[in-house]
Amino acid sequence: MFFGTFKLIKLNRLYVHRNEFKKVRVLIDMMYLSSTARTDGPDYDTYWVKYNNQLRDSFLVEHKLGVVEKIIREKNQNNDSIHIWHHPVLEDSYAMPNHKKYEDSFDKTNIRNLIILFFIAIITLIHLLFKYFKKRWIKKEF
Repeated sequence: MFFGTFKLIKLNRLYVHRNEFKKVRVLIDMMYLSSTARTDGPDYDTYWVKYNNQLRDSFLVEHKLGVVEKIIREKNQNNDSIHIWHHPVLEDSYAMPNHKKYEDSFDKTNIRNLIILFFIAIITLIHLLFKYFKKRWIKKEF
């Protein structure tokens, strides 16, 4: 849950600022494989998409549900340009051409799931501590 807390903070920040994202079209400079995760399946590779010839201007995309194919297809159809959700401070993300506003349903679902897992972890920890101390108290009484 330690790493889940950082992910929860990041997702919450994206969700709070969801109305500040602007959809812009950018020219792609480079797209390369960042890592392969064969433990999750063949479609879970991650790619860096760099644009605008700047180091900051890039985003990481997971190859789920054919997202990378959609980026490549859109890039080829529009002379190497794609749509992104741009925020001045937060990290950018890929925008589907037909979406009119920032899609936040994925963020809401992940936030809800992480909060549920966080409460389960806390309840499990309290239960284990209670069992441990109860066992110690019973040993002291004899």
